[in-house]
Amino acid sequence: MKRVVLVLGALLLVAGGLWLARQHRDIATAGVAINGGDGGGLPRATAGDEHLDAAAIESVRTAATAEGLRFLLVARHGHLLLDYYAAPEQAARLIDGGAMSAALRAQLGDAVPTEAQPLADAISRQVWQPLNAQPARLVDGKIYARAGDWLRLGLLLLGGGQFEGTDISTVERVADVHYDNMPPTGEPLASRDARLLRAPDGALLWLVPSLQLAVLQGGGDAQAADTRFINPLLRAIEDQPAPAAGQSLLKQLVPAH
Repeated sequence: MKRVVLVLGALLLVAGGLWLARQHRDIATAGVAINGGDGGGLPRATAGDEHLDAAAIESVRTAATAEGLRFLLVARHGHLLLDYYAAPEQAARLIDGGAMSAALRAQLGDAVPTEAQPLADAISRQVWQPLNAQPARLVDGKIYARAGDWLRLGLLLLGGGQFEGTDISTVERVADVHYDNMPPTGEPLASRDARLLRAPDGALLWLVPSLQLAVLQGGGDAQAADTRFINPLLRAIEDQPAPAAGQSLLKQLVPAH
């Protein structure tokens, strides 16, 4: 009986993998193309260069493997510190951006086209090509893109509309982004100004403006904003901003408190 269960489990995993592969192929040709650049890699840095404890980076990589995450990407000050993928094909997989898609649309300002082809063209011209992101797809009003390119969007938001020294959108448009206000699961967030954009299939984009930190994780419970990966990274940053004289750090990050 045990052997039968194991065989059935293996068959289900294979079937699931085949279904995901077919879904990816379908999305890659569906809808309308959002043209991009060549997708050249983000500049890299070591943990030490960005004042993070290197052991913490390795710890979250190990945890990502143990927890079955599809991907875990970490960047600070625009530099890529970690790009973990459970399998090579995950780097090319197009994922529904969910709230990240809404943040992307916000970069277009008030005059957002409603028809698919003009919308795809506007996104491509105003945001996607300046980000040098790889081609994406607009399917039934949803934007599908690679994990690494959603991270680029996060860096644009952290940069107040600037990416790698180029102004792409205005600060006002970036401020229009509606971040997730649902409380995270697990322990409380280790940063008061951490913001979250959530995607339907479990992808979470954490942004911490005060630390210029972006963390994109994929996998796990699609409804839960778990802090098991973001918190160790927050605690590992060695150059945390010091409170101004006579003022707590909390008041600096959240002025109303």
